[in-house]
Amino acid sequence: MLLCLLFCIGFANAGMAQQNKVSIKGILVNETGETVPNATVYIANTDSSFSKQVKADDKGVFIFYNLNPGDYHMRASSVGYAPAANDVHYDGNTVLTFTFNLTPLSSKLNEVVVVGYGTDSKRNLTSSITSVSSEDFNKGVYSDPLQMLQGKVPGLSITRSGDPNVASSIILRGPSTLREGANEPLVVIDGVPGADINSVAPGDIASIDVLKDAAATAIYGNRGANGILMVTTKKAKKGQARIAYDGYVSVDKVSNRIEMLTGDQVYQFLAKNGQSLAPKDDLHANTDWQKEIQRPTAMSQNHNLSVSGGKEGTAYAASINYFKQEGILKNSGVERVTGRVFLEQQALDNKLKLGFNVINSVNNATTNPAQATVLAQALRYLPTVPVYNADGTYFENRDHSGYYNPVAMQNNAFGKSESKNLIASFTAALKLPFGFSYNLSASYKNNQNDSNTYLTSYLGVLGVGVAGGQATRSTYKNTSKILENFLNYEKKFGEHSIKALIGYSYQKDVTGNGFTASNSNFVVDDLSYYYLGAGNPNPNYVINWGPNSYREKYLISDYGRLNYNYADKYLLQASLRHDGSSVFGANNRWGYFPAVSAAWRVISENFMNRQHIFDDLKLRVGYGVTGNSNGIDVITPLPLYGPFGIELGPNATPGTGTIKNANPDLRWEKTAMVNAGLDFALLKNKISGTLEVYSKTTSDLIFNYQTGYLAINNITANAGKMRNTGIEFSVNVAAVNTKNFSWNSSLNMSHNLNKLVSLTNDIYRYDSISTAAGTGAGQTNVWLQILKPGLPVGQFFMYKYAGKNDQNVSQFYDRDGKVVGAPQLIISRDYYRAGTAQPKLQLGWSNAFRYKKLDLSMFFRSTLGNKIYNQTKAELFRPSTVPTYNIPVAAFNESKSDDYSNNNSDRFLESGSYVRLDNATLGYTFLKPVKAIQSIRLYATANNLFVITKYTGIDPEVNLGGLTPGLDVSSYYPKIRSFMFGLNVTL
Repeated sequence: MLLCLLFCIGFANAGMAQQNKVSIKGILVNETGETVPNATVYIANTDSSFSKQVKADDKGVFIFYNLNPGDYHMRASSVGYAPAANDVHYDGNTVLTFTFNLTPLSSKLNEVVVVGYGTDSKRNLTSSITSVSSEDFNKGVYSDPLQMLQGKVPGLSITRSGDPNVASSIILRGPSTLREGANEPLVVIDGVPGADINSVAPGDIASIDVLKDAAATAIYGNRGANGILMVTTKKAKKGQARIAYDGYVSVDKVSNRIEMLTGDQVYQFLAKNGQSLAPKDDLHANTDWQKEIQRPTAMSQNHNLSVSGGKEGTAYAASINYFKQEGILKNSGVERVTGRVFLEQQALDNKLKLGFNVINSVNNATTNPAQATVLAQALRYLPTVPVYNADGTYFENRDHSGYYNPVAMQNNAFGKSESKNLIASFTAALKLPFGFSYNLSASYKNNQNDSNTYLTSYLGVLGVGVAGGQATRSTYKNTSKILENFLNYEKKFGEHSIKALIGYSYQKDVTGNGFTASNSNFVVDDLSYYYLGAGNPNPNYVINWGPNSYREKYLISDYGRLNYNYADKYLLQASLRHDGSSVFGANNRWGYFPAVSAAWRVISENFMNRQHIFDDLKLRVGYGVTGNSNGIDVITPLPLYGPFGIELGPNATPGTGTIKNANPDLRWEKTAMVNAGLDFALLKNKISGTLEVYSKTTSDLIFNYQTGYLAINNITANAGKMRNTGIEFSVNVAAVNTKNFSWNSSLNMSHNLNKLVSLTNDIYRYDSISTAAGTGAGQTNVWLQILKPGLPVGQFFMYKYAGKNDQNVSQFYDRDGKVVGAPQLIISRDYYRAGTAQPKLQLGWSNAFRYKKLDLSMFFRSTLGNKIYNQTKAELFRPSTVPTYNIPVAAFNESKSDDYSNNNSDRFLESGSYVRLDNATLGYTFLKPVKAIQSIRLYATANNLFVITKYTGIDPEVNLGGLTPGLDVSSYYPKIRSFMFGLNVTL
């Protein structure tokens, strides 16, 4: 019996030994030779009739047993590494051993991005987020940090002004509201929502993550409809202290101008038309008024000094930045000083992390309160007269209406303002048992604005200002207090992992805490705006005490988010926010904002193991609902009181009464978005990119509606719907990457189709809304654009130009296609749909080259398919006014008898398409030139080098946002071309 038992045991052991015969054994290592644990290794024979998958152990070792002789294809993959493949032959006897070398994924695929209330790996994202790091920012002279993103993010339109004191216009994935200034994305700086990005020095920004779809933005509820810009400042790195300096100086020049008639050309035009100047204007000068109000060159400079370091659980960073930019117009410019301090401390065996971050900036702006008039007069004023009379006084011809010496206007209107911005935040993160962690964030924002203007007595004599001069001073403070609490939970079990977040938010905003005061009729102008009490206003002068703008706003929120990951293949995210806001009607102050998204990492599937093309492949889809509360304050749903005529008998008696009705049902605009995306990387990560499609529908549009059934015919209400659909594509190509030479190229493009679906609901109804009133003689209040269901925002309507008749007088087509003169036209009948200001395609293309220590980068930007109404040209195309006003060179051959040459027609509707070389940078880096210096980099950058366009105005880059996009008006501040020279030093 015992012998039988021993025989059975021996037979079983022999069978197991035969069953577990090692066929292939290997190890996985990374580029530094370290083992890669827990990787997945797949094997299949050549006809795919057999396949198997195993997991490497914690030492990176994998084994395949009992394989049949033959040829096999093997593939290894691990989180954070590009898949590796190998073809092998197994003879059936000898154990095959070899090493798999895994290389890390490209930084673009493996980077960490900032999401609402946390961070995540880009490879695990289920929503639409585009990240731009400081290395990829635009280079140049930027008074607004947002300009560093221009053209870098598909779907993000940024329009910058040449005026250093005007913020950029920004819109993401098309307009979604009818309210001016309410399309701007929410800016979150280091977790502080609603912060002013101009408070941060551009050199202190480490990255900007653009949250584009509702699955990403719904965590911010009624502030997420326009997208979110997550700004992360540079933090300390552990190790030795690092001191860095980054600075430049720049020379700025006007890039283009409107060519007006010179004095000689004015005389030529008058001679051929049998006209002459008034004696006061017939002085045979050749004054270039645009040149007179502009600096020949404007200087800019920026200096940033920073220090960072840390050890033994402590990290710190501090910086100071000085920026100064002269405006290309005289008496304009900006000067800013920004300081930042960051401190982080670990405690309780690194279970507690405390953070403190303070950003403080002081911005001083020099402006001209008469700037729009100065710019317009520089184009219209006759060049045949001088700037100054022989006695040194300003030349003026007061016989002409609305005709002012632009230099005199510029030198007799002054504006100074100071804005102080403080952002202070405290954070605490505590690791708790069982995968929990608790986060606390408390932040405070303070914005103090002091503004001063003075119009001298000279302008009072002209009738522009007030006799004896006029001074105005204002001071306003805005504060915000924010408290965030949220609890995180993370758990992994087998191939499953979950992350959960639940939080509470409280925010109180106080805005408009201040006042305005004004006075006039000063004894001398030398006192400017400093001594308001020295004025002695005339009896009819009304002192301006400013608007009653004090507001207190509250936002209370609960929110949660759940992330699920199975086997690094199937990803799911769901979020919900419950917002309560004091700015909406009493019946609609609370709302829910849900979102759900999912992703499938196709690259992790077994059927992808045989292919050699893709290194990453992921499909995403998401849906969410967000709100838009921009531009709404606590008085919006309340009744508004003001001057009101009371009918008593045949005449109206002035009084005060309700001029706008209350609306307790007013609620936020609601945006629902569907987004689908494809993320890919191929050819050993040499090519990577993203393709996205989306549909964004905004309902409950807020607008001031006229009603016919209420006592007061005006109410702010929700009605109407708008839709944006689009496609976005971005690709990065590492074309060459060798030891001495590299070439990296990135292209992004986007197409957005905007459509106003309706302007009505069951109560309020509009068939259309006329916008974009024309200007100029005979054109005032003649509309250029109409908001109409089925059409986009910025849809132009105007007459169709038919050329000139035999008398060289402008002719137009009526509705039936008949050529008629202007007097026969009727707007309601003969206007036609002429084009839209919405572009069909926007592109950005960057190329970066490196040869040893020399680097060269170029960035091209393009907008295609949009129309611009050249309103400046239309206003100036009035040849019959030449004895009084100047005209452009382009109007030299116009007939003096053509009183309709400037009629609002498609004659002045031009293509807005352009291709611009936005910036080019050439630099050279010295590594460790001396022992104490880590690196020195010298560089030269040119901005706005050239523009290829058919547009005849100053610049085709005009505002694409707001209710009236695509209008180029005469107060348009000139664009500049910059040449800058910079130095980076790291110790």
